[in-house]
Amino acid sequence: MPKTAPVIWVMRVQAAFPHTPIYLRADSGFEGPKLYEFCEGAGIDFTIAIAATALCKQRSDEVQQQAVEQYQATGRKARLYDHWAHQSRSRAGWDHQFRVIAKAEAGAEGTNRRFLVTNRPGDAPRLFNFYERRGQHENLIKELELDLKADRLSCHRFEANCFRLVLFALAYQLLNLFRRRLSNPALRRATIGTLRERLFKVGALLRQS
Repeated sequence: MPKTAPVIWVMRVQAAFPHTPIYLRADSGFEGPKLYEFCEGAGIDFTIAIAATALCKQRSDEVQQQAVEQYQATGRKARLYDHWAHQSRSRAGWDHQFRVIAKAEAGAEGTNRRFLVTNRPGDAPRLFNFYERRGQHENLIKELELDLKADRLSCHRFEANCFRLVLFALAYQLLNLFRRRLSNPALRRATIGTLRERLFKVGALLRQS
């Protein structure tokens, strides 16, 4: 595999932290053979969402029907899993077989199916839970970037921008600590941007009678 920029970056991280595994989780917008091959060559464990193709739906029809029957019998939302080995037969297909995991749900709101492709071992519910937790992590990154403007790294020197990013990260951690200690439950769940608007940027409250 050629040493492109991402590969070199991964190699540097692995050299600096030789005992730390690297996991990749991504939505279906990033799926594709090139990413799978990159992860395999770089020694990265991946869990990536894939589109609900006709083949995936066909393979998961049975477990979906089981979920529907379980919901009808119990009246409670049913969530079942299945998995199988899959390799695309297209010209741009995968070089290796990877495991596809299906999650089938049935409840009052109807049915739902989602699919992942992974090279990781482990049971399907645990891997799906690992993948779905990425949403909250993405929200936290967005808070750092958008609410604290951490992407404003316009200095000419790398060291200066690095120091600015450290300051942004420190401010974010202080705000997180502040948020966790608030007595108001709604504010404890609020974003950093909301806290700035409601608590920090309000210098005075005017009332007209």
